[in-house]
Amino acid sequence: GREMAAEESLLEGPNNWPDEAELPGWRDTMVRYYAAVAAAAHRVVRLLVQARGLDPHALDAHFVKPLGSVKLLRYAPEVSTPEDGVYGCGQHSDWGAVTLLATDDQPGLQILMDGEWWDVPPRPGMFVVNIGDMFEQWFNGAYRSTVHRVLNTTGKERYSIPFFYEPAFEAWVEPIVAEGEAPRFAPVKYGDYLLGKYAATQSDFQAPPSSSEAAE
Repeated sequence: GREMAAEESLLEGPNNWPDEAELPGWRDTMVRYYAAVAAAAHRVVRLLVQARGLDPHALDAHFVKPLGSVKLLRYAPEVSTPEDGVYGCGQHSDWGAVTLLATDDQPGLQILMDGEWWDVPPRPGMFVVNIGDMFEQWFNGAYRSTVHRVLNTTGKERYSIPFFYEPAFEAWVEPIVAEGEAPRFAPVKYGDYLLGKYAATQSDFQAPPSSSEAAE
């Protein structure tokens, strides 16, 4: 995530870095990558906003301190057998605004469209862009969150680097509706939305106390 000196919200705090002597240049490489991919993701957000006929900067204030994170993923070489419930990664959608995904040259990513699974072939030097759940809500369903999964069909390892770009913890997300359209989603603070997602999907998750609760 972003570099920060101290905890900024219930889900944000300083990064834990490996010792420089053990992985020389690792921290600098990751910090620079984060900055570059975050800038690219924000450009995507602006383009999606503009495509809805709005000022491309309309949501900038909600991304001043974004909840962004980079993950480095390795998929095991085990061949997927969906009929037995064996996947590289099961069906899901991402929670935030947009995801920029860099992959190696191995296939496996699929997206769900109109009830059918479609392969997304790897393309060197390009990102796969997924719409997240929160962006679907923000634009009242005008954009659809990308449901996806990973199937290993080659028996080889697969590596990918997703970057999850999300609004600030305190961002107030209220559906942007077209003329004559009724809101399909309730307004929500993004941080509360995320805490609810964690609580619903991880049985052992307990939200840390807020500063007000800790003071009582």
